[in-house]
Amino acid sequence: MKKENNIPKFKTIMEESDFWDENSPLDLFDESDLKEVEFQVQKKSPGKIYLAIKLEKSTFEKIKSNATKRHISPGKVVENLADMYL
Repeated sequence: MKKENNIPKFKTIMEESDFWDENSPLDLFDESDLKEVEFQVQKKSPGKIYLAIKLEKSTFEKIKSNATKRHISPGKVVENLADMYL
């Protein structure tokens, strides 16, 4: 059964940070509410560098549309384009 929600509304990130420094989310729920979950973590590929770039919104929308059609991520589209260009 869920315990009473005692999480206040925060005005700043620092206020929220201070709250979580002093409180545990585990104190907010009854153990009977907890459920076991499984998830997979994708490991970073060795030898790859992550690059952040700025794009025009219209360019990103084209990349995203292309990615959706191919069932891949927008990042993979950009990676494929870089490989083709180089």
